[in-house]
This record gives sequence, C-alpha cells and structure tokens, in this order.
Amino acid sequence: MRRDATLPEPSAQRATALSFDIDPLVWAAERLIAQHRADLPKLAHVTVLIEEPLAARAFRHACLNAASAEGFPGLLGPRVLTREQWLDQVVPPTPVLNSHARTLVLYEAIQAHATLFPQQNLWQLCATLLTLFDELTLSQTEPETDLSTFIEKMKTLYGAPDPIPLPLSHEATLLFTLWQAWHEQLTAEGWQDLALSQVQRLEASLRSVRPKEFIYLLGQSAASNAERYWVQSLIARGVAELIVPINTLSSGHWPETHFAELANAFLLTSIEPSTPSPAGEFLTAAFALGKTPLLE
Repeated sequence: MRRDATLPEPSAQRATALSFDIDPLVWAAERLIAQHRADLPKLAHVTVLIEEPLAARAFRHACLNAASAEGFPGLLGPRVLTREQWLDQVVPPTPVLNSHARTLVLYEAIQAHATLFPQQNLWQLCATLLTLFDELTLSQTEPETDLSTFIEKMKTLYGAPDPIPLPLSHEATLLFTLWQAWHEQLTAEGWQDLALSQVQRLEASLRSVRPKEFIYLLGQSAASNAERYWVQSLIARGVAELIVPINTLSSGHWPETHFAELANAFLLTSIEPSTPSPAGEFLTAAFALGKTPLLE
C-alpha cells in the first residue's frame, strides 16, 4: 500500500453521520433501497459490511420492510457480512503466525539484544512490544533503515515534541533496534505477521471491487491509518458509502473523539431527526456528562 498516496476528496454524499436518535439499521436499509430502487428486487451487486454480526438479521429485516413499501415483497441480496468475512471471500487468507508463535519469534529476536534489558522479564516485554508493533504496522509504518527517519515518523505518529527529549530519544533508539530485529527474524524464518497480513489484504481487496458493485460500510470504525486509507479509497472510487452513528455533542471522550476524526477524514454529512427521541436524548446526555466517560 503506497504510503505517499494522495486520494481525491471524498464526496460528502458518500459519508454520513447519524445522530443517536436515528436507528442506523433502518436508516441505512431505507437509503439502500431508495438508491437501488431501479435494480429491485435484484441486489446481488450490493454488499453491506457491518461491525456486529448479530445485527445482520435485523438489517435484512429492515431491508425487506423498506422494499415492501416500494412494492417488492422479496429481495435477492444484498450480502450482509462483517469486514473480516468479506475479506475472507475476496482475498483468501494466507498462513500467519498465531499469538503464541509470534511471541516466540520476537523472544528469539530480543535475546540477541538481551543486554539492552538487564533484569527485565523478556516475556512481558514481548507482549508489550507486539501491541506496539501492531500499532506501527496498522499506521502504515514500514521498517526504516535510517534511525533519524524512524524517529521523525514516531514524532508524527505519537505527537512527540520537537526536538525530542533525550529519554524519549533513547527509547526510540531501542524501539528502532527491536523493530528491525523483529522484521529480520520474520524474514529469516519466512513468516508473515498478522497485522502486516491485514494491511496487505485490505490493499488487495481494493483491486477486487468491480465498478458495478457497491459497498455500504455500516458503522465501520476505521481506527487505523490502513483502515482509513481503505475506506477513503473505496469512497473516492465511488463504489462505497460510509454510514456511522455520531454524538452531536462533543464531550471529548470516546466515541465522540474517534468519530470527530472520521468526520475530518471523510467529510461526514450530519443527519439529524426531525423530532428528537427520548432514547436519543438520553444517549447524547449520557456520553456528554462530566469529565469521565460513562463506560468508566
């Protein structure tokens, strides 16, 4: 996946933010039927990717209700899948290291640099590093041969000050050494990491979408750079639409902060109900109370 790729500005009509007052399944189903009315009842070319597989049945039911209102009591399609299910169909998965094997591979790589971590539990260090390495991979960071380039990317990714403080510079140097050792060990043993496989599968899936197909991305989180690139690429090609719920009040907590990032990335068009519902008002107020998120 090209790290310097510049995408066209996505159309605002292809990225929609729904207020908590609106049922996203019903709204998306009605929109799908309205946009593809000329093709009814054949919707085999339409795919809906959902975050929660248990929502698939309710979404299909909402589609049938919307189609019935248009005079079509039955439908052929659309496909309703999670993103992982869809990826498995369009890009067959390749063998990757499981969680235990990748820990062992990293442990072997770290042992060559064990003097950098005196009196530390290398197994605990492996668990921490693997989480960080996954973040780096999904943020589309590739192993660099130059330490200064790596540090500049870390500053951009994590918002470190410039110039970087000496303690952080030391940690970045250690991370660079281990990041390189990890990938050298993977290459030497002919293995592929799960996070890297995910990035490559997202890229490959873009080539599998035909112009006549259309994909609704319902509630897709797009948390990493690789995922946002994938969503932006589909939208820019005019073969997908992103639909996400969003709180119109900003409390600075999840999920508002995350959806605010999506709004900036995808030019979200906000949809509000004509009459706020009590349930929607409750959810909006619950996530906006005080300085502590409701889930905490």
